[in-house]
Amino acid sequence: MMRFSYGTLSALLIATLFLVGCDDTGTGTEDTIVIGTDADPVEFEFEFEPFSADDVTDGTLTLTSTNSDNLDSQIQGIVGTGRSDVVSARIRSVRLERLTGNFGAETGGRLGAQPKVFSYLGSARVYYGTNTSAQPVAERRPISDEPEVTLDLLQQDITPIVQNGSSPLTLELEVNDPSLIGTGDDVEITVSYRIEVSG
Repeated sequence: MMRFSYGTLSALLIATLFLVGCDDTGTGTEDTIVIGTDADPVEFEFEFEPFSADDVTDGTLTLTSTNSDNLDSQIQGIVGTGRSDVVSARIRSVRLERLTGNFGAETGGRLGAQPKVFSYLGSARVYYGTNTSAQPVAERRPISDEPEVTLDLLQQDITPIVQNGSSPLTLELEVNDPSLIGTGDDVEITVSYRIEVSG
């Protein structure tokens, strides 16, 4: 039977730890910086033009946001790097807010909008891109009547989308009764992100 002395075991342990340390430093994995937490969220509000009953087709209202995400400037402002340094981008939450009001210079733009409860929506589906061929990322079916609703996430990992550049959102709303749509009715989508950038 082979026997090991205390000194031999200690030497083997030290050698093993040395090899593990060498392997760890040889992987080439870069340090990353995580931004977007509960304490310091990274969020963007996607805005849409007010809609009317005339915009509804076969019970569906399809809207594309009038703005695109500003993740470049947010990443730059927080860590001093850019979108090209993103190694991981995930959606933490998607919130839909119902609004109504007179949108225009005389009311301070969207500052003239107020939360509203309208019950004619049957469901909501969000795509991260310019149309409904883009990646669906969130949905709520059926959707409740509160002014602000958190949607269910369909796809959290949007790394390739974020790496490819700034993008708008497309929103698909199921409308149960278009005749109930009021003047100035609108929605806003707020997306919260968790982003890792190379350090």
